[in-house]
Amino acid sequence: MVTITIIKSIICQRPLNVTIYIVIFVLFLFFIHQWNITHQVYGLYFGNNIVINSGNVSSSFTKGQMSSVERGYPYVVWVDKNNTIYFGASHENGTKFSSPIALSSNNTLAFSPQIVATEKGGVYVVWVDKKENGDTNIAFITSNNSGKDFTNRKYLRANDLFSFSPQIVATEKGGVYVVWVDKNNATGDSNIVFRDSNDSGKSFDRSVRLNRNASPNQTSVASYPQIVATEKGGVYVVWVDKNNATGDSNIVFRGSNDSGKSFDSSVRLNRNPNQISLSFSPQIAASENGSIFVTWPENTLQFKEILDGGNIFGRTVSLNNHVVLPLSAQIVSAENGNIYLAWAEKTDGLNNDAVLMFKRISQYYFDRR
Repeated sequence: MVTITIIKSIICQRPLNVTIYIVIFVLFLFFIHQWNITHQVYGLYFGNNIVINSGNVSSSFTKGQMSSVERGYPYVVWVDKNNTIYFGASHENGTKFSSPIALSSNNTLAFSPQIVATEKGGVYVVWVDKKENGDTNIAFITSNNSGKDFTNRKYLRANDLFSFSPQIVATEKGGVYVVWVDKNNATGDSNIVFRDSNDSGKSFDRSVRLNRNASPNQTSVASYPQIVATEKGGVYVVWVDKNNATGDSNIVFRGSNDSGKSFDSSVRLNRNPNQISLSFSPQIAASENGSIFVTWPENTLQFKEILDGGNIFGRTVSLNNHVVLPLSAQIVSAENGNIYLAWAEKTDGLNNDAVLMFKRISQYYFDRR
C-alpha cells in the first residue's frame, strides 16, 4: 500500500517519461529487497507438518533421534509408549514417510536410541535393551539399503553389567564406531567402552575400555561419552571423568588415527590438573583436515581446538560470561571450515528464563554472538 501511494504521488507530479523510469526504479528496489530476504534467511519457507508415527504407534516422552544424507533421505528413530524402538524413513525428501518399522523386541524395554546414516545406503541404530531381570545391553541393527529393511539385531556387550548412554558414528568407508557406559552396580565403577566395525556393521572387534585404569582402591566414574569420526581414519572420543572422593569432574579426550584399531593416551582438556573443576556433558566435532573441536559447560561455555589429529592442543577459551545450562551445548563442523555452536544460558542469575545463544567460529576468529 505504501508503494502504491508513492507511485500515485509520483504520477500526479511528474511527466509521463520521468514517471515510468521512477516506477521501474522503485519496483527494482522492491524486488532486490525481496531477493535479499529470500536468499539470506535460510529456512524462510517450511514444508507442511507430517505425522510419522500414525496408526497404533504412539510415541512416549523419550526424545527421538534423526539422521539424514545428501540425497534428501531423512531417517528417524523413537521410543513408543510401550518402550519399543521404531524407525521411519523418507525417500522423497521428507515429503512422505514409510510405515514405521519396529526394531526392538517385544520382550524387552528399549530406550536411548541413536541413529547414523551414510550416502551409500547404510543406516545404523543402537539403543539400550533392558530385560526383566534388570540386565541391560547395547543393541545394534543395520540396514544396507537406505532403511528399506534391517538385518537381525546383535548385542555388543557380553558380561553382566548395566549399560547406558550409547553413541554411534559411521563413515562412507564402512567404519561403524560405538561408545557407551558400562556400570558395575556392585562397586559403583563406570567405564567408557568402545567397539568398532570396519565392514559396515557385519562384525565387530572386541570391546576396549577407554578411560583410565583405576587402582583397586579407586572408583572410576565416567559418563556422557561423545564420539566423532572422519573419512581419513580419525576416531575421537570425549567424556566426563569424576572423582567421587574430591567431587572433581574433568573432560577427557582420547583419539585414534587408524580407524579405532589403537588409541593414543587420554588427555584432560579442562584447566590445571591441581585445580578442582565441575564440568558437564562435552560435545565434539571434527573436520577432515585433522582438526577437532570440543565444547563443554563449566559454569561458562568452554571451547578447545585440537590440531593434527590430536597431537596439538590449543588453549581453552571461554565463549560467554554467563552460566550455561548443562546438556544444552551443541557443536557442528561444516565443510567450509566454519564451526557452529548453540547453547542455553542464564543471563541474569539462576532464577530467570534461559536464553538460547549461537556463535559461529570462522577458522581464525570468533564472530560476535
